[in-house]
Amino acid sequence: MPNQRTREESAPPEPFQYWAFISYSHHDAEWAKRLHTILEGYRTPRRLVGRKDVDGDPVPKRFFPIFRDLEELACAPNLSETIETALRQSKWLIVVCSPYSARSWWVDKEVQRFKSLGRQDRILCVIVAADETTAGGIIGSFPPSLIGSYNRALPTAIPMLPLAADVRGGRVRRRDAILRLVAGLMGVTVDELHRRHVQRQRIRYMSIVFITGILLAASGLPFLQLVKAKNAMELLKPRKPSQQLVTEQQLVRSDLDQLRWKEGFELSISTADTVQEVTLGSDGMFPLARTEMNPQGEMVVRTLSRIFLRDAKHLVAIQVIGHTDSVPLAPGMGRSNWDLGALRATTVVNLLQESGLDPSKITAVSTGAYQPISEQQSENRAVVIRLTYSDRASARLPTNERLYPK
Repeated sequence: MPNQRTREESAPPEPFQYWAFISYSHHDAEWAKRLHTILEGYRTPRRLVGRKDVDGDPVPKRFFPIFRDLEELACAPNLSETIETALRQSKWLIVVCSPYSARSWWVDKEVQRFKSLGRQDRILCVIVAADETTAGGIIGSFPPSLIGSYNRALPTAIPMLPLAADVRGGRVRRRDAILRLVAGLMGVTVDELHRRHVQRQRIRYMSIVFITGILLAASGLPFLQLVKAKNAMELLKPRKPSQQLVTEQQLVRSDLDQLRWKEGFELSISTADTVQEVTLGSDGMFPLARTEMNPQGEMVVRTLSRIFLRDAKHLVAIQVIGHTDSVPLAPGMGRSNWDLGALRATTVVNLLQESGLDPSKITAVSTGAYQPISEQQSENRAVVIRLTYSDRASARLPTNERLYPK
């Protein structure tokens, strides 16, 4: 439990009493409790403490307190006074999304009430479960009031899908989701927060190795043990750029490593003779059923373009293929999934050309929903970049690698 001084340093700015309000269905109570504990216990990296967030408020050492309702509320026509007060006094709303919360009357009311306070851009979502077997898929985890922009005359009249952190899929995915949540609260990018997180871990490891070396020396163990401890410390020291990247293969690996921490991003690579295919999960690059690429996706494509340019003279052809799931488009979104696949493919093509790749070697193709690459609907929402090289040795991307396995 934080002491009095820590509470004062972590207190939210006026007029708020809580940094965030966690809204959840009581079927997801364990996840809500876990998030509550993690977020209140998270220590902000020292260099980010005091930095101004999106509202101009200083980033605290800890995000404490965060409100989480512990009781199952009885059905009533209105939110209780306790909940109303907590919503008004919370700077952010964190919604735990699942098929249960999507059907929860209370969660929907809390979202609607928070939006009515003029804070619809202060809502963070965490997906803890989804029913991929239904046509709605991941959309079926969002409460109705979450899918839309608030309008006092007609709430949620403007369709707008929220961005969400997804904790499904293993420890790495959960860690990324937590970093994304904390980055949202701080008003910094996930990449920056991850760099600070890695720096903090490195310092911690160096301290452990240093103390271990002292203990070994004090215990009179052979000199060889001390040498091993020293070598371990050397490995943990930051290296100069000239020492880090030596070969072309290491340059490729460095660029791919940058993609490991992109929010909600999935990428897989396969090789067959002189052809390599890079499959990009479109959920992390495009808003659902939309063709305008988000900044996250643009950064990913530009990073890949930098890799492709290194071997541009060996590239014979680049084919960009837009795949979609079989869920029909909503009215006004286009005539069919053919359009969706084609427009997403050409969006990627334009970025590849802008990055300096020869447009005469690039083509865009749409398969719509008629050449699925997986039995799972979500994995068919993808863009595939097919690279054909003049010889096998020029295909430098690591073979059969999946940076974000589901």
